[in-house]
Amino acid sequence: MKAVRKHTLAAEAERELRAAILGGQFGKTLPGLRVLAQALGVSPPTVADALKTLVAEGLVTAGGPRRRMEVVAETGPRELLDRPDRILWFVTAVGVDKATHGITDMTSFLQQMLAGAGWQVRHRVLAFGYSENRSNQWDRMMEAERPDAMIAWGGRPALAKWATQRKLRTLFVGGATEGKEVTMFAVRSVDMVSHAVAELLALGHRRLFLPMCNRPASTVKAVRQAVAQPLRALGVKGQTKDLVPESSYQGGSVIEAMVLQALRSHSPTGWIFFDWREFLAAACVFRDLGLKVPDDLSMIVLSEDPVMTWYRPAPAHFRQPLETMAKEVVEWMLDESATGNRYFAADWFPGESLAAPKG
Repeated sequence: MKAVRKHTLAAEAERELRAAILGGQFGKTLPGLRVLAQALGVSPPTVADALKTLVAEGLVTAGGPRRRMEVVAETGPRELLDRPDRILWFVTAVGVDKATHGITDMTSFLQQMLAGAGWQVRHRVLAFGYSENRSNQWDRMMEAERPDAMIAWGGRPALAKWATQRKLRTLFVGGATEGKEVTMFAVRSVDMVSHAVAELLALGHRRLFLPMCNRPASTVKAVRQAVAQPLRALGVKGQTKDLVPESSYQGGSVIEAMVLQALRSHSPTGWIFFDWREFLAAACVFRDLGLKVPDDLSMIVLSEDPVMTWYRPAPAHFRQPLETMAKEVVEWMLDESATGNRYFAADWFPGESLAAPKG
């Protein structure tokens, strides 16, 4: 009986690299460690570990130009070195270690639905924050793999501009294009926000809070209107920027600071968060301050994560129809004449984190 090999990121990288080499994507010389690491969403040392195994197998050898790895000519039959399928990049801004539930589910759906359709689905990581433009790096990765189409999860304008200029057929699953000619399939954030605000107002909440971290300007503007308009209709006054503050940064410490500032300024009773991690960071602040949900405040999260099933009280949230969206994405992939944006409705789950405000 053989020893079981531990499943690691290096093993994942090794499999991806082996398939890419046998598929003839790199030609005779592999790109540098940093380019490969960026494409795979792992660190350069992880790629180096994976390459050690491939060197031991005799698939690649060191000593090429600028000390890059070279593909060994005798790796197998010639047909293995020919590119067998068209390549679809499924692109995210984060690696597999930070991937959200939606990213992993969409990747799985696309791989299953495109199996046997002549497409290879490859998850690649490109840094495309709202203001980031790393076109030189993206060009090197594109030259190395030559994708035929790209699906971007939560895409941003810089990526849309780059894809349009390179004539790479691209679809964004959520995000913002800021007018660039890229197809968009999405659940509108503003629709979920409007629904969430209506739920809180119906319970009697009038002091609301929704932080916006690293979001496109167009999204921030639309969300602020969705929060402010129904409050004004009820005669509630207040600065929209206080209710929906904006930060160019994201992360637990950013959310914690924004939550503490809101508690000092207007003590909201109705809270809305874009994702589970922001929700959890805020919940930790409330716990440390002795505030209870939903006794002292109500909370809604706009997205779902399987980990949420362990949280009590069960958060009120929305669920995106990811499988339905994936089917529509596949139809777009297989019909190269398909154009036009498509928007989907999210399902609402009230949860146990909602109650009327005290007093």
